[in-house]
Amino acid sequence: MRCILFFLLSIPIVGIIAQERCAVHHDIKDARTLRFEYWLKSKITDRAARRQADDQLLTIPVVFHIIHNGEPIGIGGNLDDQRILDQLQTLNEDFSRTNPDAASTPPAFQSVAASPDIQFALALRDPEGLPTTGITRTRGSLSSYRLTNDADLKSEVYWPAEDYLNIYVAELQGFLGWASFPFSNLAGIDEVEADRLVEGVVIDFQFIGDNPETGGSFESFGRTLTHEVGHYLGLKHVWGDGGCSVDDFCEDTPLSSQNYQDECPSTDQSSCDSGDMYSNFLNYTDDFCMNLFTACQRERMRAVLTSSPRRTSLLESPALTAPISVARDIGARRILAPALGECSSSINPLLEVRNYGTETANSFEAQLFIDNELVETVNFSSTTAPLAIQVINFSSITIDPAFAHDFKFVIGDVDGTQDLNNTNDSLTVALAPTASDPAPFTEDFEDSSQAYFRTTSTEDGLWTVGTAPSDLGNNQAAIAQFYEESSGFGEQHTYVLPNVDLTGVNSAELSFRYAYSDDAPEKKDGIVLAMSRDCGASFDTEDFLFQRFGDELRTTSEMTSGAFVPVDASDWETLTFNITPLLDIADLRFAIIAYNGSGNNIYLDDINLRPTALNALDLGIVDIDRLPAVTCSIEVDPRVRIRNYGFESVNSYAVGYEANGITDAVSVVTDLVPGGEESTPLNVSNLVSGENSVTLLVASPNGSDDQNDEDNRVIRKVVVDTASKTLPIREGFAGQHRWVTTNPRGSTIWDLATPDGNVAFKADGSSSGDDGQDHWLVSPVLSTANLQNGTLVFRMAYGEEETSSDRLRVMVSVSCGDRFEETLVDYTGRALITAPIGGNFEPTDDSLWREVTVDISRYMSFSDIRLAFVYTNSSGNNLYIDDVEIFPTSADQLLRFEAQMRIYPNPSTSGFFNVTLNLPRKDDVTIRLLDLSGKTIAFLREREALNQTFNIEAPGLNGVYLLSVKGENTNLVQRVATGR
Repeated sequence: MRCILFFLLSIPIVGIIAQERCAVHHDIKDARTLRFEYWLKSKITDRAARRQADDQLLTIPVVFHIIHNGEPIGIGGNLDDQRILDQLQTLNEDFSRTNPDAASTPPAFQSVAASPDIQFALALRDPEGLPTTGITRTRGSLSSYRLTNDADLKSEVYWPAEDYLNIYVAELQGFLGWASFPFSNLAGIDEVEADRLVEGVVIDFQFIGDNPETGGSFESFGRTLTHEVGHYLGLKHVWGDGGCSVDDFCEDTPLSSQNYQDECPSTDQSSCDSGDMYSNFLNYTDDFCMNLFTACQRERMRAVLTSSPRRTSLLESPALTAPISVARDIGARRILAPALGECSSSINPLLEVRNYGTETANSFEAQLFIDNELVETVNFSSTTAPLAIQVINFSSITIDPAFAHDFKFVIGDVDGTQDLNNTNDSLTVALAPTASDPAPFTEDFEDSSQAYFRTTSTEDGLWTVGTAPSDLGNNQAAIAQFYEESSGFGEQHTYVLPNVDLTGVNSAELSFRYAYSDDAPEKKDGIVLAMSRDCGASFDTEDFLFQRFGDELRTTSEMTSGAFVPVDASDWETLTFNITPLLDIADLRFAIIAYNGSGNNIYLDDINLRPTALNALDLGIVDIDRLPAVTCSIEVDPRVRIRNYGFESVNSYAVGYEANGITDAVSVVTDLVPGGEESTPLNVSNLVSGENSVTLLVASPNGSDDQNDEDNRVIRKVVVDTASKTLPIREGFAGQHRWVTTNPRGSTIWDLATPDGNVAFKADGSSSGDDGQDHWLVSPVLSTANLQNGTLVFRMAYGEEETSSDRLRVMVSVSCGDRFEETLVDYTGRALITAPIGGNFEPTDDSLWREVTVDISRYMSFSDIRLAFVYTNSSGNNLYIDDVEIFPTSADQLLRFEAQMRIYPNPSTSGFFNVTLNLPRKDDVTIRLLDLSGKTIAFLREREALNQTFNIEAPGLNGVYLLSVKGENTNLVQRVATGR
């Protein structure tokens, strides 16, 4: 494959193992992709708003890592320097539009072709500050590498991704190349993919520089690297990795469904009713045919390079400046002890130093500071030749394990005079408290003197302790201050839990509370519960126990404007984790990491790590997924979400159901660790029309009795209903309405009521005590009857309730109710309020109602849809729903009036009339245009007319006429005029 970026493409290559051109694929509907696009769009908009001069040449330092199989330089994969220099020239030409074939850009795209104004320079210094050619050579541990070997490849040799674009050149299988996409380290993405150790670009050695003899399906001229670096800087394939319905988020790259792999078109091409940009560097055409980036692609890459973590730092990398070369230069190279995750209070400090100077050093000073106090000065007297390494031993020291400590090592004079380069003279390591606290551990931040925070930032961390109302207004909590903190975008701010002695404990759990809200769901803040296996030296992102980012992070149903402060306990969420499977890990330590997405403040409180009295074998049903409240089918496929609450692993269990006198169960073979969860599918196939009670069961962990069977059974109700209506509809709920009310967990609080004498559905929230349950009001199946457009209009009423967190969602299903795929309306708490009336609310006049309008045209392409009004009760107030209407027009063309008929234009100069009806109920009608003598000039017959717009055409007429609409319950007549 040519490229990967941890996604994929396709291009077989003759003569070598079949490879796809690129392994970078993007799902346009993927949440991470959409959030990245929102972030990137905001950066581009910000740049435009500031009217920044955007003609600055941006330079990226690169290092080519040649991973070979032991061949001499210039043979096989051990490419010679000239091939690398040729490739670098091609890369710079392509990213400055000075490529010789720029003139070959098809005329249709010349106007949008643009220079990214980005250049690439071989690094001048290595991570240690020593001179480098920007090319390294390493014998690989594997003869060839696949995408699954990505981490292995990059572990062969790695330079810090913050300062270098690492380009790995090796023999690949499966793809020609791949690249890390910048969203892998944007705070707030759904998954934590911030591993700096795998940042970079990978290219098959045969496709570096000019190499017409690749044996592949096209001649290589270095455009594979251009393509992959485009991904590294945030570009997507120009066909959007899909058909004509998806795009690459650039308006100046036309929609396309073709990638032109193995092709080099010589004429204009089109696959989506527009010219395909086959010559774009982000297509799959042969290298010979690639020749342009567009203006939008330029904007995307420059926005990423000036804003994204581990991209913007490249522009100020020390690798771009020549190394310092002076006579006397002893530098602190590495702290050997103490390690970041030191767990012992007795420490033997060790510092590794190197002579970076051009002259031999005979003596130098090394100092140790602990918590900013000088502890020891070592006068080291030994001949140290240029580039030689020495280890400095400091005296053993015992630190107070109850507190955090900063160790700082500093190089002083060299040969009795000043060191001539002070940029490498000091190194610091910050140690968390090393005391092993007895279990249980609790931190409520009311006395925060023992709280230990750590940040990845070079500045002070953004954690503080302050007031955060909960059960008490003066409650104290830790606060990650991310509101309007854009300078630290992407940084991690960490609360490190102390060492807790869990010796002899069979089971344990960790819990904490947090609160968060923001003004937009696309913000990127996040929380991760991570674990360390080295006493806190590192918290591997692959070892996280929990993560939430963006909109999923919010603990309040209402968004906030300004800096978020929790109001009371309802704004907080408590999370609990079974850590029993981790108790055997030596040097285990936990951290709660806040990711700064420049969104809003995150509050953290009540951290508890404690032993628990778990049973050995204890399975429980956490929830039931994919079990519809209302469906058309007598067969459903729920998923039973099961959790292992015991402290032993479970390798088998039984899961089943009971419904309408039938019992069925299946045996499941698994590896469910303590605290683990999994979803098991079931097929329930014996439902009947009407309400069904379905009992889901789990039993027999490891073939034995469950030691706690209280959570082994869950009862849910499923309503099978196939009643249908044809759109459009107007529903006032008087008479036979065919809507279904249900609560899958119990009794529903929906019922018909007559506030102010008008029939409406009421959810009795003021007196119900079933907090948190969902109450469903579901429409019959709605046949769209080939409508092109649709607008939902309904009225709602809800009384003021200061502390309520009641919720109303209006949802739509295109699967007859099996799944409600999208939420159209979502109101919670104060957003529900339509009237300033508390208590047992009843709307007594029209002013207390709110009308809601939603365009549902995009669902009209489905033959049958279903609507649901889902009220989540929190003992707040009563909710009323009435006058649900669906119009056969889009919301922007909706025509509202009180009369039963409206004709426009009237008079008509052309003889064409629009007749919009507003009938009280559906009626089969005949619409006629009559002259004054009663003669029919034109007519239409329409079945089930209600609120539609119809057209009467009578061109060439001149004068006054009558327009008549008659049906079984309709008799309307109005004068119309036509003619010039």
